[in-house]
Amino acid sequence: TVTVTVNPEPVGINSNETICSDSSFNFNPQDYITTGGNAVASTFTWEITQITGTVSGVNEGDTGIQNVIGTITNTSANTAIVEYTITATSANGCVGTPFKITLTIAPEPLVDDQTITVCSDENLNQAFNASTSVAADTYNITNLETNGLSISAGNPAVANGLLANDLEDDAFTNLTNAPVDVIYTVVPVSGSNCEGEPFSVTVTVNPSGKVNAISSQEICESETVQAVTFNTTNTNGTTSYSWSMDTAIGLSPLTGIDNFPSFVAVNSTNTPIVSIVTVTPTYSSGGITCEGAPETFSITVNPTPQIQDKFKEICSSETFIVDPVDMVDGDIVPLGTTYTWTVLVSNSEIPD
Repeated sequence: TVTVTVNPEPVGINSNETICSDSSFNFNPQDYITTGGNAVASTFTWEITQITGTVSGVNEGDTGIQNVIGTITNTSANTAIVEYTITATSANGCVGTPFKITLTIAPEPLVDDQTITVCSDENLNQAFNASTSVAADTYNITNLETNGLSISAGNPAVANGLLANDLEDDAFTNLTNAPVDVIYTVVPVSGSNCEGEPFSVTVTVNPSGKVNAISSQEICESETVQAVTFNTTNTNGTTSYSWSMDTAIGLSPLTGIDNFPSFVAVNSTNTPIVSIVTVTPTYSSGGITCEGAPETFSITVNPTPQIQDKFKEICSSETFIVDPVDMVDGDIVPLGTTYTWTVLVSNSEIPD
């Protein structure tokens, strides 16, 4: 009697698997023998026998034992395929026919970092950057650093499944004197639900222009209005100024830029003239100009009394009164004018 014991060889089935770029994977080849094969317990060796497409992290000819594990990066616009050839060996040393795990790697979106500069309370008016590989269908904000700024529009927050234009209506209030950065950390997600590497959106929020309070002036007609040098608490940028006067008091034109000039005031009326000067500051930084709230100051020009000479003829020893308030055409006597007088001898001597 000749008894021949024939041990079974492992029989595995070919399989196709799909993963996202940069997603770690761990495939146990025993699963492909147990399910659909002959369930012979085995040990394994494997080799990458073919790569189709552009990937990083693996190369043709790479080998390993037991589970097929790794992480493969595909930042192209198309899927890539990596073929693993598996050789199984039973506990009795029987080697089975090699089978394959064909791994399809879906590409991940690749989005560049983004910078935006806006004024305080101004909408960002930009969408998230588009992917340079496969398109990003949605975006996940995983972190938001406001650095002390308050949100004035939109709904910026940690959230998933956002569309690219969800960024456009966001706005932040910057009440400080210098630019402040708001930083979004964003993960792009493809239509295949593959997440790309995080990118940042850095939003530099400029403050509004500011001009320090300006003292008002009150002078008499024909006196000189003091020049005004404007200054600001804004820093890390430049501040320019424009100004306008609502009433003419001797300066022409009634508008200007930069500092306010000196000039001789004019008031030919018999009442004070008040001219309001409005100063508008504009802050510039990062190529963005931000107009601030105007500051006003007043220039009051009081009229100078102007009374023409008055003549009165009397007889010797006659009592007389000359009232300077008896105005004639051409006299300018503002309300509240007081008078002093002295005797000037003219043409003849007047005895004490």
